[in-house]
Amino acid sequence: YSTIYHYDDLTAPLLFIAVILCLNNIMSSDILKKYIKKLFFRGMVLFWIGMVFTLLPVSPMRIFWESIPSLTDWEILEELKRFDQMSKNKRIAVQSSIGPYFQRKKLQWYIRSKGQHCEMMSHIYSIRSIPVDYVVLIPGKGHYGIDNIELCLKELSNNPKVLRATEFKHLVVYKRLNEIKPALELKNLPSKG
Repeated sequence: YSTIYHYDDLTAPLLFIAVILCLNNIMSSDILKKYIKKLFFRGMVLFWIGMVFTLLPVSPMRIFWESIPSLTDWEILEELKRFDQMSKNKRIAVQSSIGPYFQRKKLQWYIRSKGQHCEMMSHIYSIRSIPVDYVVLIPGKGHYGIDNIELCLKELSNNPKVLRATEFKHLVVYKRLNEIKPALELKNLPSKG
C-alpha cells in the first residue's frame, strides 16, 4: 500500500480484504497448528514482519525514523525561538514551512511562482506586497511556494532596502532598513514673489 499513485484509495481496501481472507484460511488449516509451537517458525514470522515494517517504502518504521528531529532541526528551532523573541510585534514574511512556528497576526508568506519575482503574500490571499520588518527563510528545509529559493536569496541580497542579519547560523534573516528622510531646512523653502 502506498499513497503515491492516484487510485490507491481504491486498491488499498481490496488488498486488506485479500490479506484478511488469506489469514483466515491459514488460521483454519492444520499447517499453522503444526508449526506454531516451533521456535524457529515464530522467529521467522517475527523476522518477516520486522522486514516488512522496515523495508516498505512507506513503512511505519521509516516514517517514524524520519520524524525524529536531527541536531540541525533542534538548532533551527532554537534560532526560530530566538528570532520570535527578537521580532515581537513586528510584521514578518516567512516561507510556508516555518509559518506555523509563529503565532501572530502580522505574518506574511514569502513566495515565488515560476517567472515572477519573490514577493510577500498575506495568508488570506488578498493583500500582496505589504512592507514587512523581517524576511525569514531556511534554505536547507522545505520551501513550498518558492520554486527557486536561490533566486529569492539573490534578490534579497541585491535589495538596498534590506540588510542581512548575521547572528543566525541556519536562518537567513533580512531586516528592512528604515529610510529616514532629512527634514527640510528653512533656507531651502520656496520664496514668495
